[in-house]
Amino acid sequence: MFQIEALDHIGLIVQNVQYSVEWYSSVLGMHPCQACSLSGEKQQSIRVTSGSASIVLFPPSARNKVMPFYGHIAMRLLRTDFERAKEHLQSKRVPFNIVSYPSYDSIYLKDPDGYQIELSTAK
Repeated sequence: MFQIEALDHIGLIVQNVQYSVEWYSSVLGMHPCQACSLSGEKQQSIRVTSGSASIVLFPPSARNKVMPFYGHIAMRLLRTDFERAKEHLQSKRVPFNIVSYPSYDSIYLKDPDGYQIELSTAK
């Protein structure tokens, strides 16, 4: 058997790649770092990163549709960054909910396409 070293990226199909890049940059502090075109595709996909977390934003196509009900993306933060995230989201007027679990707290919000984003921190 083999062992996976790390999760490389998450791919999301979004309605408007540039708008989503701007949202992930301004709301989650992620930075665009790479653009590429898939074979036969007219629009580019763009990778946004923060630390070792990476999301590739793909434009919709005849084969690929926006499907936000598939689950959620969870990112782990240190407690100090969790508190900063709450303040930042409030300052940007981004709606979110906080849920407290026995061993961690989570902030839940949605991106422009309805994908659920979870920001969690250990207690």
